[in-house]
Amino acid sequence: MIRNRTCDNPPPSFDGNNCEGSASENQSCKLTNCSVNGNWSVWMAWSSCSASCGNGTRTRNRTCDNPVPAFGGEECYGINTDSEECMIINCPINGNWSVWLAWSSCSASCDNGTRTRNRTCDNPVLAFGGEECDGIDTDSEVCMIINCPINGNWSVWLAWSSCSASCDNGTKTRNRTCDNPVPAFSGEKCDGIDTDSEVCMIINCPINGIWSSWQSWSDCSTTCGGGIKNRTRICDNPAPEHFGLDCDGHCFESSSCGEGTCPPSGVWGTWTEWTDCSASCGEGVSGRTRICDNSTGIECIGTKSETKGCQIWKCYDSWGDWSACSFTCGSGIRTRNRTCDGEFTGEKCGLNTTMFRDVKSCVNPESCQESFCESRNGICSYHHPHRGDLYITCDGNRFMYERLCNVLLRYKVSNTDECEGYCDREDNVPCSL
Repeated sequence: MIRNRTCDNPPPSFDGNNCEGSASENQSCKLTNCSVNGNWSVWMAWSSCSASCGNGTRTRNRTCDNPVPAFGGEECYGINTDSEECMIINCPINGNWSVWLAWSSCSASCDNGTRTRNRTCDNPVLAFGGEECDGIDTDSEVCMIINCPINGNWSVWLAWSSCSASCDNGTKTRNRTCDNPVPAFSGEKCDGIDTDSEVCMIINCPINGIWSSWQSWSDCSTTCGGGIKNRTRICDNPAPEHFGLDCDGHCFESSSCGEGTCPPSGVWGTWTEWTDCSASCGEGVSGRTRICDNSTGIECIGTKSETKGCQIWKCYDSWGDWSACSFTCGSGIRTRNRTCDGEFTGEKCGLNTTMFRDVKSCVNPESCQESFCESRNGICSYHHPHRGDLYITCDGNRFMYERLCNVLLRYKVSNTDECEGYCDREDNVPCSL
């Protein structure tokens, strides 16, 4: 129990001194113990969730000790354990197949086809990182309503038979069968033939030649004085072929004709003098004519006119001495030179030098002991597009240089000399000297 007192007899002075001693005083006393009702403590922390994923539960506890019921006091009212649902993360849900749907219709109206059925991965649908359904979502199987008709088809042709003839035209055959495939289930038979044939020939049979008829006689080679007429025939009726025999006999025959005496032919008069050269300098042409006395009625044999080349050079120096003969035996050539006016003997007149050369043939008193080449057969070739240089190769790699100008064969002094005039060109011509 407690009692109190006040500090007011007298009141404290203004100097700040207070009453001495305590203002209250306790003194123990005891009558009876009062009843104490129990009271809950605060809830403890929640426990861990009972599941690591998906739905679980957690709990918490409290105790009836705040205070503990005593002296007949009442217990705490309520529960000492509490729980609730909890989820940390969603658990993965693996997919699972639904039941198969009905089969589709067969893809073919006959023979083998296919039909299919499907299912879906939705029983359940995969979620939260779950795995796909294991397996396929489409199934198929062979189906057949009826057998389809099978049309027949030809096999490949077999090898050809031997030729029916040993030479010239024969025949050979080959076969095939309607078994690729054989027609079945009301299918159609093969269209076409099962046997083929063609013309064959191993070798040509020999054909002996037979003469055609004689051709008409040719005109007589002369109308008088005795001549010749000819006629021919050809071995082409048929011509020999394939190792057949040639025609027996001759393809040509002659007969005499025109035995009458010929009147005398015309007589040529003498040639006129050569005309002046057609060029005032350089190369030109000169001509001459003659008259035929044909009083007998027969024309003269030959031409009534002829031409030749001519050259006019304007030179001031006299001719030099003739050179020695180009060969020491047999025939050769000799040359001499003089200087000419370049204005007339240059390019305007067809020359590229002012030195003019004259050439004439020469014959040595002594004949050559042997021919220039042991073999007179050589190869002729022309080596200039406008000049007629003719090179003849003989045995022993010895050369004889000749030129062919205006269809005349002349000797050259050396292979460096130019050929005067223009000549026909021909390459690699076999020749005999």
